[in-house]
Amino acid sequence: IREGRYELLRDRGNTDVWKAAVDEFADTVEGLVSDRIAAVDVAIEEFEDTVESLLDERRVAIDDYADGISDDLNAIFDEAAASCEAGDTPADIRAALKQAITELRVSIAADRGKYSFKDELAVARETRTAAIAVAKDTFQAGYQESKTDLKSALATEQ
Repeated sequence: IREGRYELLRDRGNTDVWKAAVDEFADTVEGLVSDRIAAVDVAIEEFEDTVESLLDERRVAIDDYADGISDDLNAIFDEAAASCEAGDTPADIRAALKQAITELRVSIAADRGKYSFKDELAVARETRTAAIAVAKDTFQAGYQESKTDLKSALATEQ
């Protein structure tokens, strides 16, 4: 689409200076577009890398936490088995087992939000959005400057 517009501009003039000004404008705009695309791609890639890193950290933390819960459960049942072998009454063993499991459930409920990365993800989103906005602003400023230069060059030709 842009190339067609450059051709229309080239065709409107009949001097080499006119065509050179249009060619310079086209090269500048294409460079700006290329730079903007590259900057946006980098911002998106960095965001995706950050999200993947956060997910990996969360997976490891949750796996470690699950292993800890499993160890805690094994310890609770080992303690109950030891109480059985020691000859404690079934009611006491059951009450101790129930109490230990209840405490573990409360602990798990308290830790439920511990592995959220909402805040880090929000920062990553803001960083990506800011980088894309900078790329857009840089493009627009460069485009306006290039457009002004083209108008000046073409005004002297007419």
